[in-house]
Amino acid sequence: MDKEIVTERLILRPWQESDAESLYKYARDPEIGPIAGWPSHTSVEDSLNVIRTVFSAPETYAVVLKETGEPVGSAGIMDGEGLHSAQMQAGEAEIGYWIGRPFWGQGLIPEAVRRLQQRCFEELGFTAVWCGYYDGNTKSRRVMDKCGFRFHHTEEGNPSPLGDIRTVHFMRITKAEWGKIEAVKESKEEYVMAKRSADESGSYSRFLSGECCNRLGPEVLEMIAQTTEYLSVLNDIKTSGENREEIISKIFKNFGKYSSVGRNFTCQCGKHISIGEKTIVNDNCTMMDENYIHIGNNVLIAPNVQFYTASHPIDYRERFVENWDESSGELFFRTSALPITVEDNVWIGGGSIILGGITIGFGSVVGAGSVVTKSIPAGCVAAGNPCRIIRRLEPGYKLRKIEGKDIPELQALFRNTVLIVNSKDYTQEEVEDWASCGDSIEHWKELLSVHNYVAALDQEGHIIGFSSMNTEGYLHSMFVHKDWQHKGVASMLLSEVEKMALGYGVHKISAEVSITARPFFEKHGYKMVKEQKAKANRLYLTNYVMKKELNY
Repeated sequence: MDKEIVTERLILRPWQESDAESLYKYARDPEIGPIAGWPSHTSVEDSLNVIRTVFSAPETYAVVLKETGEPVGSAGIMDGEGLHSAQMQAGEAEIGYWIGRPFWGQGLIPEAVRRLQQRCFEELGFTAVWCGYYDGNTKSRRVMDKCGFRFHHTEEGNPSPLGDIRTVHFMRITKAEWGKIEAVKESKEEYVMAKRSADESGSYSRFLSGECCNRLGPEVLEMIAQTTEYLSVLNDIKTSGENREEIISKIFKNFGKYSSVGRNFTCQCGKHISIGEKTIVNDNCTMMDENYIHIGNNVLIAPNVQFYTASHPIDYRERFVENWDESSGELFFRTSALPITVEDNVWIGGGSIILGGITIGFGSVVGAGSVVTKSIPAGCVAAGNPCRIIRRLEPGYKLRKIEGKDIPELQALFRNTVLIVNSKDYTQEEVEDWASCGDSIEHWKELLSVHNYVAALDQEGHIIGFSSMNTEGYLHSMFVHKDWQHKGVASMLLSEVEKMALGYGVHKISAEVSITARPFFEKHGYKMVKEQKAKANRLYLTNYVMKKELNY
């Protein structure tokens, strides 16, 4: 395309050979190319060669400042073979961009990207536009957020042009979504209000997913203000027991029978906290629930225990917002938050501190004064700063390796679990098709030959659950008998197969998880990569690809 595209502050035009010196000026910066997957330019001649080859592609533009006429970055539209994800379809495009470091934080690239979105949808007829960014490139992600892109999926193990292997996050906006944003621009005031509302709503969901954010939406602010009022009543020594029960029901998301909360309790949102039955939260406890805190049944939490879901970037340049605008409604610092899970029958000693992303496994004990920085498996006594496992407790059941003679028992447990436990999330036709996958003894023999299976046994030696792990870190199975659900069996099995992975030298685990099992895996630190349809026997059933990086 020969014509120029003009925006408020920019001119987007084809690259020219005379731009080589300006291109080299900014593309030689090691902070620009490598994080986007391409090498820093080494000379003006190198930049000239890029202009003649890479930048000669259709719909590739120099980002030129109107004020100076200097090219300071690049932006372009790719389609067809230029697309970077297999999930991108025909009729869809991808936008790429970068800009020199002196021009970061001025909104220039979002201005260019919005105009290219318009070209994609109104002039080129695309139905959706994608953007991708490598893990850690938060500046690129913020551009996508500002331009209305929504997170779509993550792909791991992608080779970059630099030859290394990286994780890529992909975002997408459809023509319909873009049209809604454009529609409100007719009134600038309405547009600003709608955009801010969208940012606030989006930031809340992204924040709960663990992403670093610096905005508190009205929903969160209202929740915090309301909870502050409730806490003043809850912690008033004059408040009667009956009134305390009423206030507690308003503060927490869930609060089980026979549970209690002591005096001087502090939390942030309240509605992010779930507490099971027969659980005691003693005096002076703090639960900073920027993300979810799940406390199980029969849990004892001693005085002065503190739960902190939130954290901040270690690098101060990421921790604080560059060129912060006081009137933006945003905070001048960034925060991320990860959920905390305390499973059933746990005892946490006084003065302990539990950090975000931690799971304390079924039946474990945390010694007084501990600082828990890594998850504690089920059935352990752990203590110290940082908290470390001191010894393992004997569970009410045993674990052993599965052998070929166990196949008939595995078949029965598998079929029973799928037909009964999974029936709440799948249709009868779906669970019957899924259950039939276990009918073939030869199929079980094949599974046992490529995966290492472990079984949980009751006191009579009957198999009550099983799981598996292979040497690549793939968790193939996790099934627990219907009568042993919510009794720590799955947690113990998961802890065992995660130890197996570590023994294989593997620190990243992947699994394909059912709708039913997804909450269990999320509580244990697994993150969803994508939703998919996977073939059972004849039918395709919904499940989720989930992954976890082991930190203990």
